[in-house]
Amino acid sequence: MLTRVLVTLDHKYKWIDCIKKIFDDTGLSYIWQGQYYHGSKTMLLNKLDNILKSQFVQSWNTDVENSRRVAAYSRIGRTPGA
Repeated sequence: MLTRVLVTLDHKYKWIDCIKKIFDDTGLSYIWQGQYYHGSKTMLLNKLDNILKSQFVQSWNTDVENSRRVAAYSRIGRTPGA
């Protein structure tokens, strides 16, 4: 199990930390902790894919909304590319 590898090797492999972080960031820590998922590998990968894409789009939208250019365009009353 990856948890044992992580503890045994004292974080020698950074990719294992990255995998754990993905599970933590997507709210699926229980899978990492229990090393079990009730479903197929494909279902898990699809779930992770959907969550990660959704998080990316939300983050991107936030970045765009907080962009100086968007603020500047909205102040002068025109839209980009028009």
